[in-house]
Amino acid sequence: MIVVGMHASGSYASDVYPFEVIKVSPSGKTVTIRRMKSVLKEGSNWLDQDYDYFPNENGAVHTVRFTKRGWRTPCNMRISFGQAREYRDPHI
Repeated sequence: MIVVGMHASGSYASDVYPFEVIKVSPSGKTVTIRRMKSVLKEGSNWLDQDYDYFPNENGAVHTVRFTKRGWRTPCNMRISFGQAREYRDPHI
């Protein structure tokens, strides 16, 4: 069950972005998410990435719909719910 305040991760190509749920439709099939602020923890590097996550009132907002291929944004970003993660591919 998806609820407001729940964390989510969006993956697009080989990168992963952290989000938080800010709205859930009554049917539960449409969810609005907002990009969280992330700060690379001290001692981390681009190969061993470890972040702290914070709410971000100015973060990008996306609408997510449940499709036959799972949870997707209109730009085809895959969304998974339960934890916020970030990974930036150092090779791109």
